[in-house]
Amino acid sequence: MASPRGLFLVLGSSRRLRSAHMKKILLLSIALFSWAYSASAAANWQYTHWGMTVEQVKAASENKAQPIPGDQAVTNPKFPSLKAPYTSGQYRFNAFFGFDQSKGTLNSVTLRLYNPDQAGELMGWIKTQYGAPACHGHGGNRIGWAYWLSGDDVISIISSTGAGGLSVTIVYEPRNTAPSSCQHSD
Repeated sequence: MASPRGLFLVLGSSRRLRSAHMKKILLLSIALFSWAYSASAAANWQYTHWGMTVEQVKAASENKAQPIPGDQAVTNPKFPSLKAPYTSGQYRFNAFFGFDQSKGTLNSVTLRLYNPDQAGELMGWIKTQYGAPACHGHGGNRIGWAYWLSGDDVISIISSTGAGGLSVTIVYEPRNTAPSSCQHSD
């Protein structure tokens, strides 16, 4: 017959084993939840995720993203927006980070192409990445646009011709911002 002390040690070991097993299950559950959550947010844009704060975007960009002076801001100058240089292959851009003014979280990334002479090549590259656009059109002879749906994102490209010449902009936004139907014009 086991002594009470021996029985306690066996029961204590069993409890520790169950406790260790429960900890492993809990940690595995947390890891799976984190993976599932990050997988849904992974699409977004490069080093950012929709819903990040200004400080999180700055940190994720290794402090390359900096506040835009009020007169250059692409959103309400009362709310911080950020700008950073960005290069993808042969294409160089200014990246602008837009934030939801009520929540203070990232809700768009706008890339402005430095060299508008690369517009045709860039459009070809985007088509190889995302296929045919979900919708496209133009507004007279000065502006053209198209957008693609990719995972959780909407990727739009807008080209316009004005007094300063050709301007090409790519906008990344959460997919919930996509129009419910395509009303394109050719």
